[in-house]
Amino acid sequence: MTIYDINKLKDYRIKFIKLKINKAPSYARNLGIKKSKGEFISFQDSDDFIHEDKLEKQIINLKSNNADLDFCKICIHLNDTNEIIFPNIVQEKKNI
Repeated sequence: MTIYDINKLKDYRIKFIKLKINKAPSYARNLGIKKSKGEFISFQDSDDFIHEDKLEKQIINLKSNNADLDFCKICIHLNDTNEIIFPNIVQEKKNI
């Protein structure tokens, strides 16, 4: 999403913060957390796509379980082969 796309949304809740110097993703996320005013925070990197109802489902889960954190699994779409990979528990344990 570009600043042009964000401005088209005309949603006062969405803020665009432009850094003068490109820094690590963790710096940008931490700055976004500091400047946030909403009840929920969600991160999305520029190469991520999310399902249209992902945020709605996560908010329902957070509220119904009185939780402070919610996360979801990912699938990896390889553009050159059109293959979609769904990491499984065995793969996840190897990466820990």
